[in-house]
Amino acid sequence: MDAQQTDAVAARPAGDAVVVHDLLSRLVRASWRMQLSVTEVDDEGDPLTLSEGFALVELNTAGEMSQQDLVVRLGLEKSSVSRLVAGLQRRGLVSRERRPSNQRFVRLLLTSRGQAVAVRVDATHRMRHQRLLGGLSEVQVEALATGLSALVPAMEGDAGPGATA
Repeated sequence: MDAQQTDAVAARPAGDAVVVHDLLSRLVRASWRMQLSVTEVDDEGDPLTLSEGFALVELNTAGEMSQQDLVVRLGLEKSSVSRLVAGLQRRGLVSRERRPSNQRFVRLLLTSRGQAVAVRVDATHRMRHQRLLGGLSEVQVEALATGLSALVPAMEGDAGPGATA
């Protein structure tokens, strides 16, 4: 979008569906470019995919989880998560263990190496987010939090109470 188009969009009322559409499109493109511009690496310098980085952070946050729980958290297909976990396991970042209380349940855990990488990836994401938010006023951050509180569930396919399928 060039400067003239940006000015035309900015001149419309804030609630205008076209403005919202344009802003969402720009947000998605900017997010994609931002993710592509930073290559996370494991402790041996090997690159991590975006999904691998998110998986490590999710596992670190949860402590342990089933592969199905990771499927839900990442929003990926079972087969994709299966390949992702197998790759992380081969690299020594994730382990699969049977739960002692229920041998049928396999849990995913980070190894100490995986935990160190996850902490570093999470710190990188948090610093990036702080940089972005640092340019906003307190009122803008509050407005963003309000808007995202509605937008994120809608994007995840859950419009909240009263939604119809």
